[in-house]
Amino acid sequence: MNVHGIGTKRYSNIKEIIKDWQPVYKYRRPELYEDNIGNGLDSKEYFQKLFNWKNGRKLSKSKQELINRFWKKKSVLLSLRDNIDMVQFVAEFNPGKNACIWKLFLLHIDRPDEYPIYDQHVYRAYEFIETG
Repeated sequence: MNVHGIGTKRYSNIKEIIKDWQPVYKYRRPELYEDNIGNGLDSKEYFQKLFNWKNGRKLSKSKQELINRFWKKKSVLLSLRDNIDMVQFVAEFNPGKNACIWKLFLLHIDRPDEYPIYDQHVYRAYEFIETG
């Protein structure tokens, strides 16, 4: 199978992948991300909009409760900003089973250039590129 060059083209760096794939990748409501990613910890409104964008649809009650718990610990995240201690981060932001993607997205909100988005789609793309 040849999907948009995958299977025939070997990429040498991430910039090539982004250049090739960006025209075919469409997000719903990109303004929620673009308008808020630089200031996601400045207000609950911006923070909420980013999680709404990531979810892609209305948040379930349990997801909303998790986001509210994350927001209440914003000061902890800010205190770790200069020198993140991952053991402390994991202990403080331990949402339980099946929420690791939300925790990774929390890191992305704080430092988008350092912590990229990682989710099932990124994982699948990586596996396909690496193993076919």
